[in-house]
Amino acid sequence: MIEFEERPSQIGTNIKIVGVGGAGGNAVNTMIQNELSGVEFIAANTDVSDLNKSLASIKLQIGKKL
Repeated sequence: MIEFEERPSQIGTNIKIVGVGGAGGNAVNTMIQNELSGVEFIAANTDVSDLNKSLASIKLQIGKKL
């Protein structure tokens, strides 16, 4: 039998969800609206207008020259 010395709540976890593009951004917004907790949300997109609609705390504009 396997036994853990630490309880799972004591183990530091760091979960980040990255939504890329329109569909990824929509998925991130849905998770935020459904109050998924304990997760950091990041939205990445080439379209700045889509990023402005994002509820994610971190927004990255990628491919500015595209």
